[in-house]
Parts: sequence; structure tokens; C-alpha cells
Amino acid sequence: MVARTAKFIGSAYSTGSTISLEVQYNNNIVYSGNMAAITQDPLPLIESTDVIPDSLFTFVTDTDITGEIPVTITVTGGTLFFYSVQMNYTGNSVVAGDVYPNPTEWIVTPVAPVDLFRRPSTSTIETDNITNTTKNGTAWSWRNNATGVGDWSYPVYSDETFSFDLFVDPAKVVFDTYTGATNVPITTPGP
Repeated sequence: MVARTAKFIGSAYSTGSTISLEVQYNNNIVYSGNMAAITQDPLPLIESTDVIPDSLFTFVTDTDITGEIPVTITVTGGTLFFYSVQMNYTGNSVVAGDVYPNPTEWIVTPVAPVDLFRRPSTSTIETDNITNTTKNGTAWSWRNNATGVGDWSYPVYSDETFSFDLFVDPAKVVFDTYTGATNVPITTPGP
């Protein structure tokens, strides 16, 4: 078992200067309290394209916790646009950019797993590894089969509870230390 840092990525808005969040991960409270927010009145209904989502908070878990992990986010006093959970010790490459015009060829910059924060599973056009979504206990479908165009955040408004299962792929847990050159071209098979 190795200690693993998780980052919740998103952006928060309030008519004041903070919102209140309670977040449970694997049935344990990992964050409870106020958080700085972007002041906006009225509160937005959709995410602004001018705001780059950032780490809202971090917590420590471990690399033995994998599979479908239940997550619950409760928001009070503002709006949260939740994007993803990122973790270190994750075996996804850091993509520095695709090589045009062949979208199946990538340039990667490998780093030590302790410094590599990515989604803990490979996202695809069909899923972002967030399943079984509910709002206030009712099944909620927000972005099925996203094609890269549209809203890539989950809006959680004041006094709402958003719950989901996050897939943490046990095959993506890596402990190797990085020893190699950066910007290594890697060609992956086509679709």
C-alpha cells in the first residue's frame, strides 16, 4: 500500500466569496467546510469558457483502493462545476500534444508516478469513468456519449447533492520511477 494524493478538479461560484462543500469518497468525509469561490451575481447555470478548472482540494487515500468508488458532493451557498478526480501513481501518459494530422500519434512526457496526476482510468468517448450519477437521490443523466463538444463539467447547484461511482482502474496503478528522455514520440494503434 502506497499513500496516494487525489485532487478534485472544478470551479466554484458564489454571490459572496465562499461556498460550503461536503465531499465523501469511499464513504469517508474527505472535505467539509468553506472554499473560496468566484464571486458572480446571479450565479451561472453553465460553466464559463473563460474559467480554467483547478484543484479545489486534495486528500490522501491509498493505491489499494480501486474499483467502483462511491463519491458524494453536497453544495451549499453557491454553484460547483465538478470536472474530475485526478490521482498520482496513475499509469496514463502525460500528453504533450498530438501530432497533426495523425490523431493516433502522441508525444508524451513521462514523469515519476508520484508527480503524475491524471484520471485514475482512461477516459473514452463513451465515458469519463463517472457512472451511476444521481442528484438528490434521483437518477441523473448529464453527459452521455460526449463527443468533445459541449459542457464537460457537472453542475451542482446550492442545496444539491451529487452522487456517482468513480472507476479507479487497478491496472493503472504504477510504481515505476521515471528514467528516460522527455518528448518521446509514441504511436498508438488507430481506432
